Amino acid sequence: MANPARVSVALNDAPMSAFRVFALILCGLVTVVDGMDFVVIGVVAPLMTDDFGLSPGQLGLVLAATQIGAVFGAVALGKAADVYGRKKLIVFSLLMITLFTAMTALANSFEALLPIRFLVGVALTGALPATLALTAELAPAKYRASIIAVVVAGFPAGAAIGTIFGGLIGNATNWEMTFYIAALVPLILAMLIWWALPESPRWLALNDSRGKKVSLTLKRLVPTIELRNLWKPISKYKVPEDDRISGRISPSLSSLFDSRWVKPTYM
Repeated sequence: MANPARVSVALNDAPMSAFRVFALILCGLVTVVDGMDFVVIGVVAPLMTDDFGLSPGQLGLVLAATQIGAVFGAVALGKAADVYGRKKLIVFSLLMITLFTAMTALANSFEALLPIRFLVGVALTGALPATLALTAELAPAKYRASIIAVVVAGFPAGAAIGTIFGGLIGNATNWEMTFYIAALVPLILAMLIWWALPESPRWLALNDSRGKKVSLTLKRLVPTIELRNLWKPISKYKVPEDDRISGRISPSLSSLFDSRWVKPTYM
């Protein structure tokens, strides 16, 4: 098995390659799509209210359902990225966003709309933690904070795009078409990510016992790497901080409230 710390060091220290930049751009597009699909229902809500005959209270519940689903999605799917891989969870979440966003356009009652929007919220927050984890693991150490900030900024950027184009499409055609287009975009992105986005080399190093996948992935991200070094031991003084911390902390919800993390968790 490849040494995960060696993999982290290679990604931290190597200069950016074209493929690495491309992979990080794809991560940014995921947050843009997340933001776009998160707000689109609010844009066309007045049109939906007329068709469904929703009361203000019912409309509030429909809009809140996405937010409530987001809370459950963050808790339920956050750990899945560690189990199944960042890429698989991103693709799965984008496909679920596609499905439930399209189902929103097909809903014919308040009772049908409510669970659909809840599931949209679950799917939306499934993609975000996996994307941010993959971004952190692909980015060089000295640019990591800036790259993560740019990727996170994709969410409000997507919300702005969804607000503008959702309103234009909804007024030009109908509210159903807004959701069909909002479902098509994550579907296209899911196919592109499945074909082109690499899995996290660090996750592969922890889960690929033969080391074949991590070698191929790292060679694409860091063309100058000496692959034979990946299996060598490494001095504990050179182990990146993320690897040292992950070795001491259980990846569970309760760990957020231990003595090390309780203050930032509450903040």
